[in-house]
Amino acid sequence: MSMEFVDMLGAGGLDAEIDVGGHTGTPLWWAARRVLDCTSTSAQTAGAVELATLLVQKGADVNAVGTEANGTDSTPLCWLALAVSDGRAGAAALARLLVEQGANVNAVGTCRDGEDECAALWWAARAVCDLRAGGLELATLLVEKGADVKVVGTYGDGKESTPLWWAGAYTRPLLSST
Repeated sequence: MSMEFVDMLGAGGLDAEIDVGGHTGTPLWWAARRVLDCTSTSAQTAGAVELATLLVQKGADVNAVGTEANGTDSTPLCWLALAVSDGRAGAAALARLLVEQGANVNAVGTCRDGEDECAALWWAARAVCDLRAGGLELATLLVEKGADVKVVGTYGDGKESTPLWWAGAYTRPLLSST
């Protein structure tokens, strides 16, 4: 991937709203969403991570909100934290970059077509519970930057939990083995 594509967007194009199939977001929002959606090859995921990184480096709004076709909103950081939870390579480093560039660590987003409503810390805590690479580092960074440890996340089935619940779920096997 080259800077030529990002340069083609121009200064005002970095945060332009793009509508595809009723989903509306900025190029960075789309790239972050694509990191999660890339399931076929690691090259596709790497390309999405590279594009998002270039957009951030060029000054894209790290807090730009995108809207799903069903009207629910999310941020690039929410998509990337979900991607960390799903084990996508490069997602944790990109999430760190967004946080370092001022992404709102307490923004709640609704991902997966409105099924899950959660903040980045909720997804990072779940990644820790599932032993995903980058989960602990992302959770630590988010807490250091002021993420609400009491934030409630909701699964599509309506069940709610907090990051601390996920931490308890992680330690439960350790406690039962002693």
